[in-house]
Amino acid sequence: PRSLFFYIALFLVVTLFGTTAYAVRLLKTSATVSKLHVKAWRWFYFVSSVLLFPSVIQWIMFPLECFVYSDVEGSMSVSADGECLPWASPQKIASIISLLLVALHILFTLAATLLLFEIHPLSRNPWAQSTGRVELIWAAFKVAVVMCSYLNVHVTSVVLSGFLLVLTTALAYMHFLLLPFNDQIANVMRGASFALLWWLSLSSVIAACYPASDAQKAAEESSMSGRETRQLILLGVSPVFFLAGLATVLRKQSKMLRYLHLLRGDKTAPGNTANPPRPGSDTVLSNTGGYAVRKTSKRRLSLADDGARSVGSFATARSEVPKTSQEKFFDVDSEISRAFKSGVKARTFARRLLYQRDIDDVSYLSAVVNRALRENPSSSDLLVFQLQLLSFIIGDTKTADSEIARLQSQGLDLDHTFLLY
Repeated sequence: PRSLFFYIALFLVVTLFGTTAYAVRLLKTSATVSKLHVKAWRWFYFVSSVLLFPSVIQWIMFPLECFVYSDVEGSMSVSADGECLPWASPQKIASIISLLLVALHILFTLAATLLLFEIHPLSRNPWAQSTGRVELIWAAFKVAVVMCSYLNVHVTSVVLSGFLLVLTTALAYMHFLLLPFNDQIANVMRGASFALLWWLSLSSVIAACYPASDAQKAAEESSMSGRETRQLILLGVSPVFFLAGLATVLRKQSKMLRYLHLLRGDKTAPGNTANPPRPGSDTVLSNTGGYAVRKTSKRRLSLADDGARSVGSFATARSEVPKTSQEKFFDVDSEISRAFKSGVKARTFARRLLYQRDIDDVSYLSAVVNRALRENPSSSDLLVFQLQLLSFIIGDTKTADSEIARLQSQGLDLDHTFLLY
């Protein structure tokens, strides 16, 4: 019976909330949380918030399903004569519990998804991620799919499909921008999956834009209609987008490494057919992907100078007076010669260099981060990544602790504040 799944979901969610509340209570009293408790919490979270997340939401909504579906078999809110009465006694108790648990479970899962990322940058876990922002959109997409299944009776399919397409577009864009997994193979496979998901969402929008008329519905009963032909064609193109997602991530990974090698002036850079900068020359920036070769001004340090400096040069990175909008507009040379246009992209480049797992690249990694901080001094992504380098790779915990204390007084994003905590 369907009511059995309602009680199973109820048990999973209530147990998850209970183990979470108990762990928070132990942390407030400075007590140690046992490994058994942590493993139990992870299991309940994985089952109810990851593996069966959409299903758990649907199971908990069972007392209210008669609002949407008139033929719900065995519903506890349907009377003997087939009338939907979720707010009658005693059914209203189950309906109120259902609404509260669904709302709390969705909010809890979204918050936990955003905050459950890997703090240690050297983690070898294949599913370790540097941020939970991509997974947050992925969880929101799952919630949207479930809610659309309830709203499809009252809202047109074009609107619902368009909304899902917006979410999948944001999901694919954020993944290709951040490449959040420490393991590069996981980034490639997720990128391919999200590209395929985007195409399926677009296909549903295209299919929804061609509703079947009465004549077409009659023709469908005797032979294959044009609508079915379009659906088969759209599904047949799906493998192309899966492969396109694979190629996009692989190409970006290769392009990042090539750019970092060229920025350093490495003659062994993969695909580097141009003449790299000679040691001691003024040219420090080159790229086959469209970046112009520029000469450094005397006031700007080279990457070699950055590597020789202290890794924890936070004060230097933020000591420059911010430029006005007028100064930024007319400072064309500085804008073109910037190595990293944003802190988010700079962090992605630095992480790609880190996961080459070459100990000789640590000093160059420090130079890249320092250069990016000078060009993007207010980027919280870079500041937090610098703290991770200091704490787990460089081992300069004294500087890291002082910077953590200072950054905690600033208004950082929720996930970055949690990382500092």
